[in-house]
Amino acid sequence: MARGLNGSMNGAGHGPTGREGVEARLPGVSNLSPPVAQALSAVVGLKTTIPKDRRSAQTLGTEREGHGALIGDDGLIVTIGYLIMEADSVTITDIDGNELPAYIVGYDYESGFGLVRTERPIGLKPMSFGDSDTLELRSEAYVAGLGGEKATLKVKVAGRREFAGYWEYLLDNAIFTVPAYPLWGGSALVAACWGSARCWCRKRSARARRPSPATCTCRSTV
Repeated sequence: MARGLNGSMNGAGHGPTGREGVEARLPGVSNLSPPVAQALSAVVGLKTTIPKDRRSAQTLGTEREGHGALIGDDGLIVTIGYLIMEADSVTITDIDGNELPAYIVGYDYESGFGLVRTERPIGLKPMSFGDSDTLELRSEAYVAGLGGEKATLKVKVAGRREFAGYWEYLLDNAIFTVPAYPLWGGSALVAACWGSARCWCRKRSARARRPSPATCTCRSTV
């Protein structure tokens, strides 16, 4: 499990408790629109191992865990880059609990995002790209990790401003959301749009003091 530069856990090991925010799903009732609910299967779990002698192992740990979003029929997945930095193994877990080996495709130091691809197609519908410029102040959306509705939190956009990922990158117009999502490492920001679901960038919760990098499938940097 990854640790930030301040030694904090990446939050991937527990789910929302209700005290941290309003969960999107009530017992026996779905509060999600059908497009959003259907898109959640594209959110996957991601685990990596990093050799002890690698530079990032000292600060980010040798075992890291988070999420990613499936964006290609061929198993292409976008995630936050620090999860895969210097990794020698990558394992993807789909919504049904199946584990698939994957490999690193690339890491973009400018945006902080990374790409991996499973060795064989996952067989799930990829998540569509979204335009983050359409997310205005107080817009409603959902932050999602692996686990479907139970791992989904309804949020609002609390701000659009600069975000410094002090370990690597700088974003000019990052999206800040509330309430804080505890599973933030690689999680997806999803919203319904014209009868379908789209995924945008989510970089930091306005209530969180620690960095909250997350999955991005937007076509602009943020």
